[in-house]
Amino acid sequence: MDRIARCSNMSKKTLYHMFASKQEMVELLLKDRLLLSELRDLRLQGETVEAQLIFGLEALRDAMMEEKRLNLIRVVIAEVSRNPEVSRFVREFFSSASEPFPLKIWLTRLRDEGRIRVDDIEEASDMLYGSALATLMLCELTHCRPVNYWRDNPDYIPRAVRSFLVGAGQAGSCCAAVAQS
Repeated sequence: MDRIARCSNMSKKTLYHMFASKQEMVELLLKDRLLLSELRDLRLQGETVEAQLIFGLEALRDAMMEEKRLNLIRVVIAEVSRNPEVSRFVREFFSSASEPFPLKIWLTRLRDEGRIRVDDIEEASDMLYGSALATLMLCELTHCRPVNYWRDNPDYIPRAVRSFLVGAGQAGSCCAAVAQS
C-alpha cells in the first residue's frame, strides 16, 4: 500500500479511506476493467436494432481485445487455480448481477424502449455474447488462430447478431425484434 500510495500521489490514510484493504482495491479494479464500465453509457448508433447491436458489440470487441485487458484476463485465469482468493473473486464476479455487463444494459435499454422483446435479459446477453464475441476472445487468449484474426473477419459480428435475432425470434422465448412502424 505504501508503493501504491506513492505512485498515486495519495497518502496511505487516503487510500484506506477509499478502500478497506488492498484486496478490495484490486477486486474493484478488476471488476471495473473486466466489466468494461466505460461502455455502459455508450449510445448505440444505427437505425435498426440489428445495426445498434452490431455497433455496440464492435465497440465491446475492440475494448476486450486491447492487449492490456487480454493480459489481465490471462493473469486472472492463471491465478484462479493457484490462489483461493482469486478463485473466490472470479466465482463471485460471474455470479453477481450487481454490476451488469454493458451488453445486458444495452439489451435492457432496447427492451425498455420497446424496440426488442426480451423475456430473460441474462440469457439473451449470454447467448449474444457467446455467439458474437466469446469465440473471438478465446482464440485471441489462447493464440489458436492468427493474432488479430478478428480484424480480418469484419462480417463475423453482423452475422452473429442476425443469427441471434432470427433464431430468438423463431424460438419465441428469448427475444424478437419489434417491428418498426
